[in-house]
Amino acid sequence: MKHFKNKWIAFLAAGVLAFQMPVTLYATEAPEPSVPEAPEETGDDPGGDVGESAAPTYSSGGSAYVTIGDTYVTQTVSAGQQVTLVVPIVNYAYFPITDIVVTPQVTNLASTWPFKPETTGYTKHVAYIAPYGEGVDVNAQRADVVFNFTVRPDAYTGYYPLNFNLTYIVNENIESTSITCYLNVKGAPGAGTLEEKTSEKNVSKPRMIVTGFETNPEKIHAGETFTATVHVQNTSTSTAIRNALFDLQADVETTGSGTTATSYAAFLPTSGSSSIYKDKIAPGETVDLSIEMSARADLTEKPYVLDVKMTYDAGDNADLTDTASVSIPIYQEARFDTGEEAVGEPYATVGEENSLSFSIYNTGRTTLTNVWFRFHDEYVEGEDVFVGTIEPGNTGYVDASFIPMSANEGTLSGAIEYEDDAGNVTSVDKEFELYISEFSMDDLEYDPEMEYIEEEPTGLPVYVWILIIAGAAVAVIIIIVLAVRSRKKKQAALMEEDEDDEEDEDFLSLTEQEEAPESEPEPEKKDKKEKKEKNRTSKNGQDEGKK
Repeated sequence: MKHFKNKWIAFLAAGVLAFQMPVTLYATEAPEPSVPEAPEETGDDPGGDVGESAAPTYSSGGSAYVTIGDTYVTQTVSAGQQVTLVVPIVNYAYFPITDIVVTPQVTNLASTWPFKPETTGYTKHVAYIAPYGEGVDVNAQRADVVFNFTVRPDAYTGYYPLNFNLTYIVNENIESTSITCYLNVKGAPGAGTLEEKTSEKNVSKPRMIVTGFETNPEKIHAGETFTATVHVQNTSTSTAIRNALFDLQADVETTGSGTTATSYAAFLPTSGSSSIYKDKIAPGETVDLSIEMSARADLTEKPYVLDVKMTYDAGDNADLTDTASVSIPIYQEARFDTGEEAVGEPYATVGEENSLSFSIYNTGRTTLTNVWFRFHDEYVEGEDVFVGTIEPGNTGYVDASFIPMSANEGTLSGAIEYEDDAGNVTSVDKEFELYISEFSMDDLEYDPEMEYIEEEPTGLPVYVWILIIAGAAVAVIIIIVLAVRSRKKKQAALMEEDEDDEEDEDFLSLTEQEEAPESEPEPEKKDKKEKKEKNRTSKNGQDEGKK
């Protein structure tokens, strides 16, 4: 009896240790390559020991080409245990998918989410998943997304659907979908089954979900300010939500490692506060949460996660919490500069091969891919030059050969073509200095028999013309001086003559008075004066004519 009792105690101790042991769920090869069906919903508990019933391994609620891989196998866990959940994601598209953001649909209800909400964000990021093709094993190139959870102590017994939201870039488009996998949970004694709980009425608490969002402007570049509007809905049909507090925060990004690691938020609210309060949200009502934010100028081009953390009251329940996330893509302006170009022969000749070389500097923060230099000048023929990919801060080189086909007006034109991270193709024209002629200087041959004959000058020498002009100028000056002097002399002579006439008249008048002769008649005096005036006028006219 004592021996039997010791065995029973050892058995119980082993069971307790097994019950508390952490469980890690890794994706392993499924026994069958086909995709199993999800479990049928019945009113009965799976029954029997845990793991005895058929376990669903796959279910997709998303697109036809992004889903859970066949390597996922539903595992069994117990209440209170720690779980490492590995979700394999495969890509059946013929294009690669990049920047995959995976977010579990976490709730605070034990009937819909079997894990404790121990953190505000469980978002994971996957950089790249290769495309599908003929002969490609998609499961071999899957992306395993790892989550660490703790099963709730009040979890129910049953198969829990675990829903995940996915946002990614495929074929230059940002798309989103959702996927679902299953977890078999063995609840604590007396917890009841999941089927029983979900069949009860009026026991669920209202949940807040994000139904969508938009930004203004629609396309956001790094360094810009934008307004994000998130649509939030009260999914309850009977219970209103009160005292709802929403906190919109961007996920923290980390650059570098070790002591040089730097953490920062991709977006910051311009007002300094990221909280929005709503007093009441009626059952089924959708409200808009708008906030103005600024994107950092040094962000790389990719989607960034904006978390919406919700705290609210509903009925008798206070401080209920929920978290949702949206992904906001950020774009970078592609910028580049070119170095000084070098043309092999800037004065080219038709038909003679020439060369062109220059550098392309990527001065932006986005990678330039599929960089080409193409000639599009009708005057030359040359092959396009593929430069390749130029990372931010790096340099690409163009070394092209071409043949001039016809004469031009001094310029050679081409274009630099590239794609940015989003796959947008941009072409920038560029001109170079190049003169193309129909013949070269070599065509001008020297003939030694040709003598240079200097033409003899005709006409008078230049110095003779200078002397003639100078002599003429001197002659003109002398003539003018002599004419002025002559005129002055004649004027002086006339003035003297007038004075003599006046003296003679005075003398005659005195003599006449003394002798008292008979006075001349007035008409005779008048005639003498008129004759004198005429003589003066005629002399002046002659002088003017000589001048």
